[in-house]
Amino acid sequence: RAITPDIVHGQGIEHQYGYAAVTARRPHLVTIHGLCALANRKQPPPWFSRMKLAEHLERHCLRKTRNLVVINPFLQTVFPLQNGSRRIFPIPNAVAANFFRTATAPRDENHILAIGTIEPLKGSELLLRALAALPEAARPRLTFIGQAHDPAYRAELDALIREHHLTVEFAGFLPAPEVAARLRRCTLLVHASRDEHAPMAIAEALSSGTPV
Repeated sequence: RAITPDIVHGQGIEHQYGYAAVTARRPHLVTIHGLCALANRKQPPPWFSRMKLAEHLERHCLRKTRNLVVINPFLQTVFPLQNGSRRIFPIPNAVAANFFRTATAPRDENHILAIGTIEPLKGSELLLRALAALPEAARPRLTFIGQAHDPAYRAELDALIREHHLTVEFAGFLPAPEVAARLRRCTLLVHASRDEHAPMAIAEALSSGTPV
């Protein structure tokens, strides 16, 4: 209200940004990046949880918004977004120029990269269990790029790593140029998510010439 902008852009409706945009009493545009309603079908959360609250807020945002950006046609096929008073703009996510550079060194052998928040929805434990199912001599080393916000889930992953003697690095959050450099060095990207709409990690890997 202090800024009095000409337009407010809500970047995602699974967080507070979409809600801020549709309640700002200014012309607004809202971009959908993820839908908790779809994610909650894949992995039902407790009734009183952040994900259930986010699902309620996103329903409110979708009712209120009149200008909506969708990053993937998939969203329009699985969620009722069309109505007479809403304009929909299909605009795919852009991939930064860093990811299109040519590799200057050979790739690491037997090195898997996984990019994204470390959480059950992203299937981090599924990837560890898949590695554990391989013969020990054939197991690649794995690097997670992304943050783990739930200490209990991270402890579960650490226990799996110790139990199965896996070689795993948690690199944490990295800036885009470093992510691009690691994509050019790894053998392949593995994306184990239970639910995704337009994962940037896959688009960036393919732009880097990295198998997915």
